[in-house]
Amino acid sequence: MRLDLATRTLFAEFQEGVFARTALEREFWTLSVYVRKKVKGLTYWYIQQGNAQKYFGPSNTKNDEVVESHRTERNEKKALLRQLLGKEARQAAMLRRGGLPGIDRRVANVTACLSDRGLIDGRGTLIGTLAFIAYAGILGEIFEKASTRTEDIDIVSESGIDVTVSAPIDIPQMLKETGLHFRAVPALDHGYPSSSFVSSEGVRIDLLVPLRGRPRGVVSVRGIKGAGAVQLPFLDYLVEDPIRTVLIGPAGGVPIQVPHPARFAVHKMITAIRRPVTESAKRQKDLLQSTQLIAALADDEPHELRAAWKDAAGRGKKWSKLLAEAGGLLPELATKVIERIIR
Repeated sequence: MRLDLATRTLFAEFQEGVFARTALEREFWTLSVYVRKKVKGLTYWYIQQGNAQKYFGPSNTKNDEVVESHRTERNEKKALLRQLLGKEARQAAMLRRGGLPGIDRRVANVTACLSDRGLIDGRGTLIGTLAFIAYAGILGEIFEKASTRTEDIDIVSESGIDVTVSAPIDIPQMLKETGLHFRAVPALDHGYPSSSFVSSEGVRIDLLVPLRGRPRGVVSVRGIKGAGAVQLPFLDYLVEDPIRTVLIGPAGGVPIQVPHPARFAVHKMITAIRRPVTESAKRQKDLLQSTQLIAALADDEPHELRAAWKDAAGRGKKWSKLLAEAGGLLPELATKVIERIIR
């Protein structure tokens, strides 16, 4: 079912607003905070850096003007952020009323924390059902509710995360900041760090990396502390050329990076056919998500779907065989769309 034009336009404005607000927040938190201290009757300025203070200089006309200028800038940005957050919250409520799926406060808190660290916005890619939810706004579609329910947060990180960007991310410590109570799920091989974390409220995080070369199970990820990541095949195809969008939370948006919807649709077909019999419900969900994306892309971006299919089919006999088998599980309408697009 297609969203009306007004809601699609509102989502585009909402997305741009979230990107602008998060960029402004990053600027705001880099601004210096000055504190005045008196020592032996004389007044000095210090820059507050976390729990530490760095000496700036004595209080005099020149330094006082610098401090006042910084304080004015900080106050202006703070006021603007308050306005943007208020507008964002109103837009989020309107989008949910318009039919777009959102995330609850628990998932919003966790994904916002992951997004701030770049794990799902820039240096990593969010996949799974949360990525699928985000496609509703991008494509202007209302998806079946059965295909949008999840409490899982699946993250694909490249093993080559750039450690020069910032200090390594301590996953267990970061999760404490979410307000939820997470515990590590022990790895099958106790010699490896955990790649999964589950909260007492039911939110689960899984860290993944593309399988390249010999399978090694759980591997360490450069730039991440306190956690490993599971190697999985076909992920390199999925996360190639990702796009940036937002999730709709209770009070605003969360910036994320997700696979291109065409690659997601094709990858879900492969995932479905590779699932064991014990995961038949997950297989049906994979196929439902793929079918809905194929239908949406066939109208607006058939060339993208064609390119994603040809890329996958061109990766060898194994890929072609899986796609052919998965195609036999799709509804007839989706199969016809694929056949038409390929031709």
